[in-house]
Amino acid sequence: MRIGGLPFVALAMLSLIVGLLAGLQRIGWRNEIIETSIIILKNNMDKHDIISRNDIIALVDSFYEKVKANALLGPVFSHVDWPKHLPVMYGFWSSMLLGETSYSGNPLQSHLPLPIDSTHFNQWLALFEATLDELFAGERTEETRMRARAIAGVFQHKMGLKI
Repeated sequence: MRIGGLPFVALAMLSLIVGLLAGLQRIGWRNEIIETSIIILKNNMDKHDIISRNDIIALVDSFYEKVKANALLGPVFSHVDWPKHLPVMYGFWSSMLLGETSYSGNPLQSHLPLPIDSTHFNQWLALFEATLDELFAGERTEETRMRARAIAGVFQHKMGLKI
């Protein structure tokens, strides 16, 4: 049985660990590692895996807000018609991760004319992975991470960029 992105047994074990760490704090064992561990464990317990189109929408919306605000990536994508582009991205990721057939297109073609290099891809990946980590945890989340890395690698290779 799964609760969120974790099997029930794993969730129970995490709860036990959080309780033990909190107990150590109560008896005076205070240090940064214990406090950080509690925060990380509690945050991950509240997350679920990517399971629906609504999850994809949350991921894409949150990620592209970061892209738009980013000093390196924002200017490169300032020409994008976001209300038109975001549904395309929902379809792309839903097709890849959920098996939908809502995307058709060639994402590489639209990136070829952009003034980007490996630095841009590294920043894109950093923001994408940070968004994943903020919102989700689980097997499909890790699959998403691996697919994003693969896409970045293929794009850079096809664009003749140094990886």
